[in-house]
Amino acid sequence: MRLGIVSALLFAAGSAVWAFGWPLPGSDASTIAQFYAFRQARIEWGGAVSVIALALIVPFAAGVAL
Repeated sequence: MRLGIVSALLFAAGSAVWAFGWPLPGSDASTIAQFYAFRQARIEWGGAVSVIALALIVPFAAGVAL
């Protein structure tokens, strides 16, 4: 049970690392490009943390399925 909670929290943290400050809908291309350029490292770290969380959820899901 704890592994599932830890996995969910890690996944949420990985997403939250870069998810704030999105450009408004209808923003021009340069604003969107600046958003991603400025947050490139955060996006990479957030993705890595999310992948680790997904790897941890597999044993939890296997245990629940039994």
